[in-house]
Amino acid sequence: PLEMINKKEDLLASMRALAEPMELTENKKEMYRKVLEIINKIYDKALEDFNREIINVSVELCKPDAKIPTYAHDYDAGFDIYLPEDFTIKAHEYGKIAPTGLKMAIPSGYELQIRPRSGNSVKTTLRIANAPGTIDCGYCNEIGIICDNIGDEDLEFKKGDRIAQGILALSPKWIFNQ
Repeated sequence: PLEMINKKEDLLASMRALAEPMELTENKKEMYRKVLEIINKIYDKALEDFNREIINVSVELCKPDAKIPTYAHDYDAGFDIYLPEDFTIKAHEYGKIAPTGLKMAIPSGYELQIRPRSGNSVKTTLRIANAPGTIDCGYCNEIGIICDNIGDEDLEFKKGDRIAQGILALSPKWIFNQ
């Protein structure tokens, strides 16, 4: 990556040098600066994409209104998990499983971690009971989110609400030696 960054600086320097002997109007100089700025951003984005590992995960939607998880932003660590149906958790109810309508073929050597969404944690009394919850690569059934309501009022969520977030994490095999 350092070598690639140096190449970017060389590329931008050579492009600046190309413009120096040209007699450009102020408008054209400004446009040239903007082009260089765009090239710089494209290069940085390509470098980030190059350094980020992409893992393909097969997903089965096992409920009619289930939704494929999504990332809110390109470089978020966690992806949002949606409810396929309305979900209510009563006041002081613990260990209620929220359905996701998702089955995932988690690759060998990885785990799916289920975590709370910070928005839910700040705005409601919903808590993900075993956060982060681990879904092992061998688990083949519908993923459920274990929820607690630590508040004095029932919580109601609608179909399509984001209930939790997931993170695909490396899970190396350990060998224990005494």
